[in-house]
Amino acid sequence: MREMDVASGPAMRRASDARWDDARDLRSGARVLTCAHVAAAIVVALAIRLYHLGYAPLWFDEIDTAQWASAAVGEMLHTVVSYEPAGNFDPYQMPLYFIVVNLWSKIAGLSAEALRFPGALLSVATVALIAVLADALLDARAARRAAWLAAISPYLVHHAQDARMYPLLCALAAASLLLLARFLRGNSDRLGIAFVVTNVALMLTHYYAFFVIAAELATLVVVHPARKRAWVPGFAATAVAAAGLLYVALALTPHRSGDVYRLGSMAFPGAIWSVLSGYTLLPSSEELHRIGAQAARPYLPYATASGLALIAIAAVAMRRMDTVARIVVLATIASVAVGPFVAHIVFPGISVNPRYLIAGAPAFIVLLAAGMPDRLRLDGRSAATIVIVAVMIVGTIRHLSDPAQKREDVAAAGRWLRANVPVDEPVLVTSAEMAIIARYTWPDRTFLLYPDKSVVADAGNAERLAAGIPWNGRRRVLYMFGRDWVSDPDGRLQRAVIGRYAPCPGTEVRGIRLRCIRALAGG
Repeated sequence: MREMDVASGPAMRRASDARWDDARDLRSGARVLTCAHVAAAIVVALAIRLYHLGYAPLWFDEIDTAQWASAAVGEMLHTVVSYEPAGNFDPYQMPLYFIVVNLWSKIAGLSAEALRFPGALLSVATVALIAVLADALLDARAARRAAWLAAISPYLVHHAQDARMYPLLCALAAASLLLLARFLRGNSDRLGIAFVVTNVALMLTHYYAFFVIAAELATLVVVHPARKRAWVPGFAATAVAAAGLLYVALALTPHRSGDVYRLGSMAFPGAIWSVLSGYTLLPSSEELHRIGAQAARPYLPYATASGLALIAIAAVAMRRMDTVARIVVLATIASVAVGPFVAHIVFPGISVNPRYLIAGAPAFIVLLAAGMPDRLRLDGRSAATIVIVAVMIVGTIRHLSDPAQKREDVAAAGRWLRANVPVDEPVLVTSAEMAIIARYTWPDRTFLLYPDKSVVADAGNAERLAAGIPWNGRRRVLYMFGRDWVSDPDGRLQRAVIGRYAPCPGTEVRGIRLRCIRALAGG
């Protein structure tokens, strides 16, 4: 018996070594497969984000970016913390993204494609960061799914082709969550300088990044209350920097832009829907301001089906994730999604916008990746996966087919102006935002704001404003209406103008109405 035991020892060790080698080979093969998937997803993401990158004209917010990019760096930085805006520059934004674009524009110029290129590259980098985050929180298979979901996400694609700070915000949020996940998984001993620097950069990109940092703090308190020495110093430095920058955002800027956005019954579900579907399956800002929640009716069937699918996938994800992954993902999504609405209630003057949820997009995509199957089968989870992926693909295709949809069709308006209005003929514009778009898009023309920026047309003054239109000896006046939800929210001024004056040929395109009027119709 002893001889058999002695003889079997080497055989058992060889069998054990063989099993270990097999497991190691499987892990190595999985890693190679994951790297191949992520690399392919990155290539696809780059191709998608570069397609039609410069196709759409700059829209209102991007014009702000272009103006910042053309300024001296010192002047630009001064406007960030100055209570009064300098020139046409916006004082309500954190500066990091604009510094990047400002320096980049000195090399690449101020074309639409050049201004959007940094965001496209940052979005591609985010695909890789989200994949690594999914690997850290879940496993290699989830990393592969997350990479492809991030690559085709219409929400990320839209912002990748938008010359604003949101791709940088998303990339830094993914990097910050990755550093947190590595610490929670024991891959790093403490939250050190990289975590502090990443989160300071995050706050320097957008003040609503505070909600990512708040979620990370809550996660650390819940998951590692006994390891305070490993994370309190790094987080204390982050918290001090974040609090200082948040003070700048809340105390040193008036946030008048927040007056544009009102919370309605569709605000929160619409914001969540946008993260999944992008903006092509949402009503435009003009439609929302004109008819309210009714504008969402055509999209409700798609949103309802996708919402049910999302709930099913999220329920599976909750069962598949361990406690650490569950807390990181849920805390981030909850804080980023709910936080802006709470902030709007406490500080009514600040903005709420679906774009602000992009800091939670990495956690949202990891949640989807955790709940989706590796292979499709004839079951409910596969059906839910097909619905979600189909919505994402449709949203991305619709966006790429016309990146300017849902925004003012300045190209069509420009063609009509060139064909019908002499360059030296002044044009009245009814809103300050539309005036900024017009002056930037058609710099060779003269646009006059009427009424004054501080005047809002209503039942009490619309007729008086219509009667006071400055003719300045001209036989006709061309009046441009657009983005008038602040200056003429009920359309009373436009109706008063149409009713008071004789019409001459004008035009109406998406988001812009050019009304041509002649002498008084009734004396």
